[in-house]
Amino acid sequence: FGLWQGSTLINHGTINANLHTDGNEHNGKHANVVNYGSIRGIGWIDSTDVLLNYGEVTLNEAQYSTGALYNLGTASTDDSNEWLDLLMDVLNWGDFKVGGALNLCSSRWFYNRGILYLNESAHVTVNGTLINFDSFELEEGAQFYGDGILENYGNLNCRSEEVYFGGILLGAGGLVRAYTKGAKIAVDAAGKSMKRVWTVLYVPCPYTFYER
Repeated sequence: FGLWQGSTLINHGTINANLHTDGNEHNGKHANVVNYGSIRGIGWIDSTDVLLNYGEVTLNEAQYSTGALYNLGTASTDDSNEWLDLLMDVLNWGDFKVGGALNLCSSRWFYNRGILYLNESAHVTVNGTLINFDSFELEEGAQFYGDGILENYGNLNCRSEEVYFGGILLGAGGLVRAYTKGAKIAVDAAGKSMKRVWTVLYVPCPYTFYER
């Protein structure tokens, strides 16, 4: 079912249906979903929509674009998914479990401050930026590819041999783009420093002055 333009759905129970917020005349433009219960089968999300999840959400085959997914509960993708495009930013503080196909599109960000888990059926392509601050688990058999940016500040546990990310597999052009963007992020994060002139002084003191 569709959400009316500018509307908000707050769910405390269980919903088994496709929610369409595809930004047409009646459905979904600037619509928001707040979930405290269980939703299985979130559908098209578009036009600055926000999905705020405190409960359980299962993403089916669809395109999720423009808005943002804030997950503080459990979000998962279906093992049977043959395609799922994320054209939205994801901020995960809970559990995000990936099965089936998932594509993080270019210019999009996935911030993981919880648990990001790819099971044996996962087929994930990252063309955007994935930043892990906590726990990133790749189960044996999971497929993980990409020419985007992967930054790890937490624990990355890989039990899969189907991981191709970065290195010469990017090709010359991909390497230049990846390293250029990575260098810019590092320089911007470092900020500016100030040079100062220092003078070293040597002042002998008696032992009685110690800790004064």
